[in-house]
Amino acid sequence: MNSLGTQYIAEFINCKSDQLSDQSFLKIAVNDALEAAGLSVVKFFGHHFDPEGITLIAIISESHFAMHTYPESNLVSLDLYTCTNGEKHARFMDELEKVLQPESIRKAEVNRGNPIDFKNQNWITSYTEHGFETRYYIKERIFTKQSDYQLIEIIDNKDFGRMLFLDKDLQIADSDAALFNAALIDPLTKNRKNPGEVLILGGGDGGVVKDLLMHKPTTVTVVDIDPEVIKASRNHLPVICGDVFKSQKVQLVHEDVFEFFKNGKQYDAIIYDLTMYPEKFTSINRKSYLMSLFQKVKQSLRSDGLLSIHVGSCYDKPTLELFMEIMKDLELSIETKKVFIPSFCEERIFANGRL
Repeated sequence: MNSLGTQYIAEFINCKSDQLSDQSFLKIAVNDALEAAGLSVVKFFGHHFDPEGITLIAIISESHFAMHTYPESNLVSLDLYTCTNGEKHARFMDELEKVLQPESIRKAEVNRGNPIDFKNQNWITSYTEHGFETRYYIKERIFTKQSDYQLIEIIDNKDFGRMLFLDKDLQIADSDAALFNAALIDPLTKNRKNPGEVLILGGGDGGVVKDLLMHKPTTVTVVDIDPEVIKASRNHLPVICGDVFKSQKVQLVHEDVFEFFKNGKQYDAIIYDLTMYPEKFTSINRKSYLMSLFQKVKQSLRSDGLLSIHVGSCYDKPTLELFMEIMKDLELSIETKKVFIPSFCEERIFANGRL
């Protein structure tokens, strides 16, 4: 069955209007907004709850509208369902927003029929392999693009600032980028004045590069297969990325890491910030892929070279166990630590060691 209509669901949060208990006021506001949006009212129903709260239901020629107010919380819940185009929905919500003056709005657009399909959500859910998911509300959607390799999204969040997601997986956020970057950089700098020649696998957001340059490395080579990530970061992540990729010390390489390692060059330090889930882009067994990759990493380290790795979520125990098994098989001595990163809403595992 094709879509039968579109349902627009919204929460108006912290409304400045002091008339959320005034049924007559709300009825006029809703009627005016529907009229402005080109939606025709057939009949109105309303009920004033004791001690407070209003429910309004409008039968419209296109379907229906429903509202319930929570004056004690300055909250208004809205539901508009029509068989017409989404422009009328947006116009209606805009008109009502002018009157009720919410501090923020959370909304979702749902295509009704078979199947039910959520569309144009104002949140983004970061997928995990463990027992929960984290949802981030979008203050503003800054950038969205499907590249040849992944879906790139940059949003602005009220608490965390600008956030970069790749295939719905959070990479970094304005608010605590320095904390994330330090967890990767500190193992390279705490016992050395100069990190030397550093290779970064991943790092297309520019954050690690930017903070690493403060420690005066000799050179920094960034291997990120997707040029669109770097382009998006340059254009839309000024706090995290800045103009770091203009530095003469930085070399950008857009290439598969296995192809890159064929050059045989060695480095004083390597930072690994790639995914631990290569199944998205390869048919090779996960353990075999990571084993081969970390073997190349080991071969590319100079004697006494330093290694720093972002392993992932502290809750992703299978990945941590697999990682530790690979390190043991490769005879790489490493230490792990947990660092709480607020934007991830959890502790992340970082590992470091040396040859």
